[in-house]
Amino acid sequence: MPMNISLINPLSLRQHEEISHFKVLLLLLKIIFQRKFTKPILIDGETFTILDGHHRYTVAKLLKFTFIPALSINYLNDSRVVVYPRRKNIPVDKCLVLSKSALKGLFSTKSTKHVIKGINIHRLSIPLMDFYKLNFSL
Repeated sequence: MPMNISLINPLSLRQHEEISHFKVLLLLLKIIFQRKFTKPILIDGETFTILDGHHRYTVAKLLKFTFIPALSINYLNDSRVVVYPRRKNIPVDKCLVLSKSALKGLFSTKSTKHVIKGINIHRLSIPLMDFYKLNFSL
């Protein structure tokens, strides 16, 4: 099953976890200081649910990005993708993650950990100014 990094409109994405405003601030400062975006978010290609990268997504919205780099996967059907709970008192599985995003009843921040077995997500180096161009491609 191929995985492709593509440019996605942040407004089409759905969250399944809350965010930490402090972590957003730190990431925002880091991205502004480095003047580049370095890691794609991970999304389910069917539902556009964010699996990993809620804070990067929030920073992209704050910076008014028209697009954000995203690694799109077939979440339910790809056995290489595994979700683990980060909190003992909050059970998680793939169906719960998707239902949280659909119902907008979000998990607490950092409740889930997604791992893609055998796949190395390549770092990016996209200058911030590229996100404001009309004709932008990876």
